This record gives sequence, structure tokens and C-alpha cells, in this order.
Amino acid sequence: MGGLSLGDALALCVVLAERDRLRYDRAAVRWISRFLTETRDASLAEVQLVSAALSALPAAPQVALPMLREFVRAREFVTVKSVFEDFVVV
Repeated sequence: MGGLSLGDALALCVVLAERDRLRYDRAAVRWISRFLTETRDASLAEVQLVSAALSALPAAPQVALPMLREFVRAREFVTVKSVFEDFVVV
């Protein structure tokens, strides 16, 4: 995920949650690590919320995906919007 923007790496996590759950967990943990490293103003509450959403994503996308959409919007991440809008059926 190193060559992807944070937004696109998060979109990849969404795809992996649906398509390749074996790789998903590791990718989600890596994404959280990157977020902490690359984002100086991340709060503990924000990290907890996005971590909870990523934890819930494979089992409850209908709950997690709206939270991740709002996170992407609030953080103004540039990402493949169709992943958050169309890819995962909720």
C-alpha cells in the first residue's frame, strides 16, 4: 500500500474486506499505522472510530461503510469514490 494515497489505500481495504478477507486484516492494520504516521492531527477518538469501522467492515458493512464514507469526507481524502458509493452492496 506504500505507493497509494491514504484515501486509495483505505478504498483498497474496503475492496479486500469483501473480496479477500485473509489479506484484509493485515491491510487494515497497515492502513491504521500509515494514518497515524502520516496524519499529525489525528485524535485518539478519531483513531478509535476508524479502527472500529475497519474492524466491523467485513461482518457489518452496512454499519461500517457509512462511517468510513464520513471519515473520508471529513478528512478530505482523495480516493476512488465509486468504492465507497457503489462497490460494496449495503
